[in-house]
Amino acid sequence: MKTWKWFGVSVLCLGLVSEMKAQETVQEPNEEAAYEASIQRRVNETIQEMQLNDPAKEQQVREQFLQTYRDLRAWHKAHYDHYKQVKAEFEKLDKQLRSIPQNFIKQMRSILTPEQVEMIQERMVGGRYRHNVGGLNAEYPDLPEGVRSYAMDMWAEARDIAMALPEGKDKTQVFERYKGKVNNYIASKGIKGKSWYEKQVKKQAAATTRPADESPKQD
Repeated sequence: MKTWKWFGVSVLCLGLVSEMKAQETVQEPNEEAAYEASIQRRVNETIQEMQLNDPAKEQQVREQFLQTYRDLRAWHKAHYDHYKQVKAEFEKLDKQLRSIPQNFIKQMRSILTPEQVEMIQERMVGGRYRHNVGGLNAEYPDLPEGVRSYAMDMWAEARDIAMALPEGKDKTQVFERYKGKVNNYIASKGIKGKSWYEKQVKKQAAATTRPADESPKQD
């Protein structure tokens, strides 16, 4: 009797598993169809907003735009879980790496003056912090305090990251990346640098200066 009972339970379980697999098979195409419809709508709306007025260009943009979405989806389905694991592991290791100079600087602050601590930090990034701050002050001597504070925070963050890196080229890449962030932020505030004004002066001078060979001829 027990044997038949277990047999019945097994058959029921197999039936449920088969039904779930069948549902997954149905859901997968439906999910893909919904995604395809979604990206088609997004791409078409974007192309309409661009007002290209060129059917051939529209088709080229549409095909490449859609394919990019499809490639991203395929990559995510194949690798995203592993990517998140690797990223989490990297972030853990990166935190451990950065903690080494951070702990050292924390200890130095307890026995040295702020100026002396900064000398150590500057040595560990090969002078890149002062170089970039000096360039900022030269290019934007009259920055509003809020903008300057943001820029200084960015350079300090770049220094904290660069101190933990092994090679000069790695440190340079960090500061270049943060230089881009600083410049983009300043530009977003509509602020022009000293070199921009110098270029405008040169353009105006070139436009108002007539070469000698172009002077009006005397009859």
